[in-house]
Amino acid sequence: MTKTIKLGIFSLLIIITAAVILLLMEIAGKNEQQIIFKKYKSTPIVKTTLEETGLAKLIFRSSWRNIPFEISLDEENAVKECIKYATAESFTINGQPEMGTPQTICSELENMLENRPNFFYAEYLLGYWYSKAGDSDKSREFYNRAFEHAPLILVQRYQDKNTGNNLSGLLIQEFTIECNRVKNHSLDPSLQLAFRNLITDEQGCIYVPVYDTVFRRYSVSSPKDYIAEYPVLGWFESRTKGGELPIALVQKKESTI
Repeated sequence: MTKTIKLGIFSLLIIITAAVILLLMEIAGKNEQQIIFKKYKSTPIVKTTLEETGLAKLIFRSSWRNIPFEISLDEENAVKECIKYATAESFTINGQPEMGTPQTICSELENMLENRPNFFYAEYLLGYWYSKAGDSDKSREFYNRAFEHAPLILVQRYQDKNTGNNLSGLLIQEFTIECNRVKNHSLDPSLQLAFRNLITDEQGCIYVPVYDTVFRRYSVSSPKDYIAEYPVLGWFESRTKGGELPIALVQKKESTI
């Protein structure tokens, strides 16, 4: 009996130790993104518009003004492929993504980078999936590379509506940014970078790498177990590498029990 109790206690200690290690890895990953972001100048984003006005609208007979941002068809296809990995956890079999284990997904994203070096979206997803695979060093490496190679980084801060305190450890299950293109006065809003399961750091922030263009928030969720108030934005842009979105105010959902 004594031997059985000792074995039970030993097993429990192993489980607790493993849980603590995983928690520390998660915290290290969140802090790492904050450290990386601090290397770049950041300022609040600026509201703008894509609508033509005045004489330009009469001349071009169009509602939209051209902007210089564009990507190749190959890169657009790469973005679409990456979105499958970004949203892979939404489609699972026996608790695993249909697309395979985290290790399998990392291998496929690495193959993509061989053909498209410095592709920031794939690098960011590698950072995420290596963290899911338990490889904190690789995760840190690819998050670093993603933020270095991204044209811009958007940061969203979450604060308690009642106290004004920054809220760490919140789970943001969906955060999708619309990267707009306008060519020949034709608006194309179809380029949408999806990010899933982001966790706020000790400053209450999440960080997402994006293109340099005019944006809209396409789809954002409230933190799990909270209600969030996102300020209305419409179109916006950033004039520095780091673009600070207006603070989202959140409050705990009331218990229904």
